[in-house]
Amino acid sequence: MSRKANLVTQKATPPDPEPKLAPDLAKRLAEIRSQRDLTLREMQALTGIPASTLSKVQNGQATLSYGALVRLAHGLAIEVSDLFTSRTVELKAARRAITKRGAGLKAATERYLFELLCGDLIHKHMNPAIMEITARSLREAGGLSRHEGEEFIYVLSGTVDIYSEDYRPARLEPGDALYLDSTSGHAYVNIGKDTARLLAVTTHLTTEAARLAQGTDT
Repeated sequence: MSRKANLVTQKATPPDPEPKLAPDLAKRLAEIRSQRDLTLREMQALTGIPASTLSKVQNGQATLSYGALVRLAHGLAIEVSDLFTSRTVELKAARRAITKRGAGLKAATERYLFELLCGDLIHKHMNPAIMEITARSLREAGGLSRHEGEEFIYVLSGTVDIYSEDYRPARLEPGDALYLDSTSGHAYVNIGKDTARLLAVTTHLTTEAARLAQGTDT
């Protein structure tokens, strides 16, 4: 038997798809302002975020906490995911979205990294994401943050201390879960050696009046 006949052919394994990276928030903010013909002062009035902060974000000199992202999305009557992509769609007949492992839009705030899940569906009542906590102290986390809505977290890996203005700090480990009122000041801090990853599901309120005033398209 020839050497060639002894060779075993193996099916090539296709490489894993490269993760989708979220467009720069600064660029997206500029797009939204241009589409709606909004000045920074007008955007401040809608979102409650100082025009000076919005200017720094648009110029790539600052980022926003998740609470600020929620306020920004709420004031503009859009989804949080719309701050990172303009390709969200509305499904009329059925409401379903699927995100394959590692394929969600990835972004970062001053407190953590996160991967948005099922961000291609608009008018959601929940915002699911995988969060990686980078802050190692409450000071590093920027203190307590608050925003509209409620949130649920489930620890996937690592050890996290939960700070709240209404309760004593609580320590959560893999398999532990927490549900809280997001309007109460809170912060997540990674206190372990391993990477702290959470499944986080948040809600935010977008009033019908805001939708009518600003429209639902970006």
